[in-house]
Amino acid sequence: MKTKYSLQKRIIALGMMVIFLTMSLAVIKPVKVHAYQTILSKYTVIVEKNYLALRRGKAFKKENEIGKLYSGDTVIHCPSPTENDTYWYVYSPKHHKVGYVNRHYLEYDEKYTGRIHYTASVERGYLALRSAKAFDAKNETGKMYTGDEVIALYKDNHSDYWMVYCPGLEKAGYTNKNYLDYDDYYDDDYYYDYDDYDYDDYELYRDDGKYRTIVDSNTLIFRSHAD
Repeated sequence: MKTKYSLQKRIIALGMMVIFLTMSLAVIKPVKVHAYQTILSKYTVIVEKNYLALRRGKAFKKENEIGKLYSGDTVIHCPSPTENDTYWYVYSPKHHKVGYVNRHYLEYDEKYTGRIHYTASVERGYLALRSAKAFDAKNETGKMYTGDEVIALYKDNHSDYWMVYCPGLEKAGYTNKNYLDYDDYYDDDYYYDYDDYDYDDYELYRDDGKYRTIVDSNTLIFRSHAD
């Protein structure tokens, strides 16, 4: 009987040791998990004549037209629960606007890639998604919190507000770029284009009113940033 109980104790001890070693390795070698899984797609407009209307509503009405798209123009599909089988919610780089278009006149082009993936970064509260480029409670259309994924649609170098798409909210709108952190997980193959130039290669913004400028690989200069 002693031999039987001794064998059971050894098996239990061995099992505990395996569990302990597994947990130890998990602590020593953590696995970085990225939650950024949203990939948007670009489409090309194909019409035989006239134009494809960019609309503020999902209806064929002259009064809801906010832009004209011709064959060869591109749009970026921004999935939204507000769209339907006919009208998709898209961003038009030509007009710097979001709206609805008849998807039957769109042809898939390629994935929307580049230096576009960011995350919201705020110390407290939230980062607002807005319908206009202004700090106003009336134009808030959504709330983004630290770590939320944000995809840049248009980086306006002359404004603090960028046009973005938030997958978590399934909405597009404006947000303050100073509260966005660049995430390079998807953007390693980014091809630098001077037409897409912005200062984020050199400045990392924070919401405490400071930013840091990278001088070289070993030196950082901190200075105040006027919002």
